[in-house]
Amino acid sequence: MFVWGSELSVLFMTQRGLIGDHTPSVDLFDLDYLDSRVDSVLEAFPEEFFLHAAAMKANSICGVMLVRKG
Repeated sequence: MFVWGSELSVLFMTQRGLIGDHTPSVDLFDLDYLDSRVDSVLEAFPEEFFLHAAAMKANSICGVMLVRKG
């Protein structure tokens, strides 16, 4: 049986009780992809007078931005 990456992640979390009826949803972020996209923007606009910002639409993304900030 072949399982796609996100399906495998959900299966992994379900088997360990991390998601279920008590926590029915989860946000998955590909941090490698995020890093590559941010790096490409910084490469395209390297000048210091550009303000690079990200729209914060949900609380869960705060953790993702902290990972990116390092």
